[in-house]
Amino acid sequence: MSKILAGFYFKVQFVDKPAGGGASPKPTDAPANEAFQEVTGLSMSVQTEPYYAGGMNDMVFHLPQSIQYGNLQLKRGLLSTDSPLLTWCKASMQAGMFGIKLKNILISLMKPGTKDPVAQWLVTGAYPIKYEVSGFNAMENGFIVENIELVYQKFEDQKVSPSKSDDKTSASDKKKADQASKGNTGTKRNVDKETKKMQKNEGKKTKPQDKKPSSTQKSKKANESSKKATDKAKENAKTRKRSGAVADVKKKETPAQTRKRANAVAKVTDAKKKVAEVKKKGFFDKVKGAFSTVKNFVGKAIKTVKNFVNKVISTIRQAMNKVTQTMRKAKRMMSNANDVLTGKSFQQHFLVGEVKNMIVAGKDLVKEGKEGVDNAKKAVQIGKKVAETKNIKDIKRAKTDSQIASEKSQDDKKAREYALKAKQQAEAEQRKKDAEERRKKREAQQAEAKKKAQEEKDRVAERQKAAEKKHIDNQKKGRGEDPNNPPTT
Repeated sequence: MSKILAGFYFKVQFVDKPAGGGASPKPTDAPANEAFQEVTGLSMSVQTEPYYAGGMNDMVFHLPQSIQYGNLQLKRGLLSTDSPLLTWCKASMQAGMFGIKLKNILISLMKPGTKDPVAQWLVTGAYPIKYEVSGFNAMENGFIVENIELVYQKFEDQKVSPSKSDDKTSASDKKKADQASKGNTGTKRNVDKETKKMQKNEGKKTKPQDKKPSSTQKSKKANESSKKATDKAKENAKTRKRSGAVADVKKKETPAQTRKRANAVAKVTDAKKKVAEVKKKGFFDKVKGAFSTVKNFVGKAIKTVKNFVNKVISTIRQAMNKVTQTMRKAKRMMSNANDVLTGKSFQQHFLVGEVKNMIVAGKDLVKEGKEGVDNAKKAVQIGKKVAETKNIKDIKRAKTDSQIASEKSQDDKKAREYALKAKQQAEAEQRKKDAEERRKKREAQQAEAKKKAQEEKDRVAERQKAAEKKHIDNQKKGRGEDPNNPPTT
């Protein structure tokens, strides 16, 4: 009988391949045989080349070419010291093309509980191409794994001869089968006893007034009772086995192990009591209630956020509408301003500008008049102070100084007034000249536009006349008359 093999118990050996085929490969000294956590990469595939035949468009021929083998990967825990395998890997990877030492690897799948191989594969001409260490993580308490990737020439299945352990296992299997048959006889006896008890109980329960059951009903009841009896017997056998196994374990236990087991049982009972107390206090119900309240709060918060977002969107829309309205008003005002600058109301606009300029000039004159009044007041104060003096000469001198100062201030004021008037007159004349030039330009433009319009009218009239004449000529041609000669009466 063929069996499915388990892949958790295996062995990897670096060996010398026997010359000429040999019986079995022998292990080498370097690199030493190593234990690995995982071995992958025993795979082969045939490369093909598609061939399309002429006239056969619904199919493709695949021509076989060379065999391609996968890369062999060996994974194991990282050791604190270098091993012969690592030294060989480093030397081969750093040596270059001509310094690589090829090795043969024997991978054996072992039978559980024994040292006998069940299947073997011989990998020939292998050398390393990659060495990798797994990452480090401070959040996990795991081992560091190193991965060695090898390429090889090919791998072959090795024949495995049956060993003595297989004979021993077959004999042990026979013994187990005999014991099972004996156990089955014992269970059959227990089943018979249970069936008899069930039949007695059912006979007690039945009343004498009931009718006699038929043969089919009797057989059904017997089958049901036998099934119940077998189930009970099996359960009893399982409990006996468990109790026996527990008793055997207790007998084999040391005092330290019994203490550990008792401590573990005590911890389990304490944990059960704590769980029961927590359930009595209603902690789980409180947690459920808190979760429901949090859920309701989150739902309300989502609703409020939605409402706020909708309000913000509505306000943004209102603001956009207001902006569009103001833009429309601004466009209207710009169009009105263009009309004012280009249309008939240009003269009115010009007069308004002149009036504004006159108002500004009047304000400047008022300021200068106030300054002159202030200067006169200061001069009067100076005269009063001089008059208070005792010496007449000083009074006269003061009078003359004040008169000179007043005369100078009057002269300065008149000069300023004349200068302002001259400046205003010059500005007004310049404005008149500019306005006259603009008026002349506008009149010239209007005259030119009228002239162009008149010329366009003349052209349209000429075109209409030509069209009418052409129409009349066409009518005459249709009647057979000569269009150049007028009709005779």
